[in-house]
Amino acid sequence: MKLAGRAVEVTDAQVLEAFEIPAADSHLFRIELTEVVWTRVEGEELVMDAWHEGSGVRRIRRK
Repeated sequence: MKLAGRAVEVTDAQVLEAFEIPAADSHLFRIELTEVVWTRVEGEELVMDAWHEGSGVRRIRRK
C-alpha cells in the first residue's frame, strides 16, 4: 500500500480544544491524501488499484 499527501497543522483553537490538546507545545495535524495505490499479485498478474486526487480510480494489470 502506498499513501501520499500532505500533513497540515490544525491551528483552530476550537478544534484543538475539542481534541483536548494538553499543552501549547503539542501539535495536531490533519492528513490530506492525494494518492493511494494498492499493489498485489493475482495469479500470474501484478494488479495495482490507484486513486489520484482529481482523476479517480484506475486498475492496472501487468503480466
